Amino acid sequence: MTAEQYLVWEREQPERHEYYRGDVFAMAGGTPRHNALDAAVTIELGGAPKGTPCRILSADQRIIAGEQDHYVYADVSVVCGELELHPGTVDVLSNPHIVVEVLLKSTEAYDRGLKWEAYRRIPSVQDYLLVPGHMDVCRAPRMALRPLLRGRRYRRYRRKLGRASPAAAARRRDVYSRR
Repeated sequence: MTAEQYLVWEREQPERHEYYRGDVFAMAGGTPRHNALDAAVTIELGGAPKGTPCRILSADQRIIAGEQDHYVYADVSVVCGELELHPGTVDVLSNPHIVVEVLLKSTEAYDRGLKWEAYRRIPSVQDYLLVPGHMDVCRAPRMALRPLLRGRRYRRYRRKLGRASPAAAARRRDVYSRR
């Protein structure tokens, strides 16, 4: 399947699918805990963009993460400034600044591997926040030091997620208290 065929087909599907170099993958359904963490991250991030040009987008936002060879959905994404759509589309975001994935055991390897590599190819991405759904530790691989990427593990309640990005000021304690 070509990328163009995927986009036409995907827009007609009741479920979401990701696309990678001709292959289509069904998205895993969220558990109640996963959905609660998605909502908690959205709520916590929701306070930060006030007074900034940032917008929070839901898990239904398709993102292009390559040269028309990889289309993905993040659990939550944030765009600061003008929203840019991939040329020729009305529903494919090309400039997320913050990307959040709530990890499931079944998708964790993909989110930490191929999907992480895809997000690294998006020049606008500043933060990639991983919120494990099966433990109370958030990990935010830092993208500010490209290509020397570093990861920081946030274990203390007083620390912030996504410290380099003002839009990502969600506190870990608050995210996990809402689960």
